[in-house]
Amino acid sequence: PFSVESEVVFDVPDHKDDVTLAVYDVSGRLVKRLAGPTVSRGRHVARWDGTDTSGTGRTADCCE
Repeated sequence: PFSVESEVVFDVPDHKDDVTLAVYDVSGRLVKRLAGPTVSRGRHVARWDGTDTSGTGRTADCCE
């Protein structure tokens, strides 16, 4: 479960393939892409404000 805003810290050791960080709902539908498809190597911080791609709040019905 997520609060109103969540932060995900992730590392990319090598940049050989595309890297995408995304939030999906419990049915497997894409809610919002947070990073990618091209992410450089190193440490990254992605923030999710609880909204989908249209700006609608999704924390209550997502990611349980």
